[in-house]
Amino acid sequence: MQIGILDFGNIRKNSNGIEAIHETISNAQLAERLGFSRYWLTEHYLDGLAWRNPELIINLIAGYTDTIKVGAAGVIVDLNLPFRIAQDYALLANLFPQRVDLGFAKGGANGDKRIQLTNHIKSSSYFEGILEIKKFLENKNEYLSVTPPNGLNPELWILGTSNTNSHFAIEQQMNFSLSLFHGVDGKLPSPIIIDNFKKCFFEKNGYVPNVNIAISMFCSTNNAKILNERASNKNITLNISGFPEECLFELEKVGRQYDTNEIIVLNMGTELIDRNLLMEVLGSVCINA
Repeated sequence: MQIGILDFGNIRKNSNGIEAIHETISNAQLAERLGFSRYWLTEHYLDGLAWRNPELIINLIAGYTDTIKVGAAGVIVDLNLPFRIAQDYALLANLFPQRVDLGFAKGGANGDKRIQLTNHIKSSSYFEGILEIKKFLENKNEYLSVTPPNGLNPELWILGTSNTNSHFAIEQQMNFSLSLFHGVDGKLPSPIIIDNFKKCFFEKNGYVPNVNIAISMFCSTNNAKILNERASNKNITLNISGFPEECLFELEKVGRQYDTNEIIVLNMGTELIDRNLLMEVLGSVCINA
């Protein structure tokens, strides 16, 4: 089984954004040494995060590593100019060949934040925005072209919490990542979504794309911490938690349940000791893969 990491850029207590970025770079280097498949960064506009748009940090991580895939999971299509996204990721894909992922996400920002972010952006739907980005990447826009011309492109991913976006991914021949930690009231999306996606994609396109699931995990050797994390009220559903052995058992179980050979993990640990422990536990899966 392949393991990847999803990083929100959370700033630990008594730390700051710059320290958090250095920790992210170190964590990505560790992930590469342990044999992890990907290191993905999110785009968010909440307080307490070390970055908003992840492009600069992706560039840093790629430069400080050699082989691990890096990218966005994902770019919020509604808040970005299609040409800027196409140009930035096309350049990254050519600077770091075969290593850059570009995932597309819904969501956005509310109120005054949205006004500040979208002041100069023409309003379009989520899917229209993605198609515009693809058009730039394929150099099919009659006014602007990305550089370098006819160069490499990033690997394109559609991110989803259900089967809503999977049909678009099939039509546009994109990879698909299904999040399990956005479940409503703890209800997980059905494993049938992955199975149907693979079958329908193959029927239409003649091959099976990259498919993975994204889960949240918390690992500790302190039972009180585990119970506290399970009881905490957060917007993110905690999918797997417990001692190392429990986490490994549940991880393999969910991999079989969703019939996937790659899982992207959001580390829910807020202390370095817990974050590092989970990395070691996940690393043992990579070594045995």
